[in-house]
Amino acid sequence: MHLVTLHRTLYRFAPQSVRTRLKDSMPFGVQRFPLFLPDGQALLLDHLESSKILRRFAWKGIYGYEPDTLRLFFALAKRVKTVLDIGAYFGLYSLIAAKANPQASIHAFEPLPGNLELLRHFLALNASTQVSVHPLALAQHAGDATLYIPRERRSVLPATGSLKDRFQSGQRFEDLSAQTCSVRTLSLDAWAADTGIGRVDLVKIDTEETEHEVIAGAMQTLAQSRPDIVMEITFDDPNFAQALAMLRGLGYRFFHINRAGLWRFDEQRPAQSKRIGATADLVHCEILCTCRDDADLPRY
Repeated sequence: MHLVTLHRTLYRFAPQSVRTRLKDSMPFGVQRFPLFLPDGQALLLDHLESSKILRRFAWKGIYGYEPDTLRLFFALAKRVKTVLDIGAYFGLYSLIAAKANPQASIHAFEPLPGNLELLRHFLALNASTQVSVHPLALAQHAGDATLYIPRERRSVLPATGSLKDRFQSGQRFEDLSAQTCSVRTLSLDAWAADTGIGRVDLVKIDTEETEHEVIAGAMQTLAQSRPDIVMEITFDDPNFAQALAMLRGLGYRFFHINRAGLWRFDEQRPAQSKRIGATADLVHCEILCTCRDDADLPRY
């Protein structure tokens, strides 16, 4: 029995109070472990000290982090040719797309040097040679910008870096101190024109409350390709309505991603939308933005 299997068995039968403490802790003796995907393929993961997300995968398998979104993304990636992973962190969604569809061309955008190092490590560990890595922060305009990164205690590489300063008084992470670094920004439209990428089929956007800026800089690409978009939204972000309005103008509809399937996102009744699709703290959720007909919506 693989040691991580024993840890997951112990976790499954532990009381809730114990599981709450265990999920972010280092599982004893586990250095490298398989993360099994919906079709039985496995990603190899290690460097558990780098991210609490990796430790949650070690304890809980695919249920450790955004399981419904991961399964949907896996299903979508199986039938596409070009995938963009915007805000890639350590490359989880790029790795999943590569396993789902070895013929796909995948582009991962991540500006933070530490994250880039781990991303490239995981791509090499899993022989994901079709993933191209771009050390950029996609935004509305080209230039240089400040990336704000929290000094978290539980992750060497925090997952919540953003071009938006969310650490000032009144912001969601005001209780955390922040470090900063300078990063290069570029719009998706400019990048697509420079590379001649052509059609884009599937996009993941998780840029910690600057999704509206990414979309504003991608309108030409989105209008031409109408890709499916898997995106995180934060309910207390005043700009998420702007992001949805831009996409709605291109013919997009919006669905919560949750264990029961895809549910229409009701922008007029945000309290109900929170109850249906948000995390337990009612702060954020993942949505599918699509121009597909109902009959063509993916099952997962």
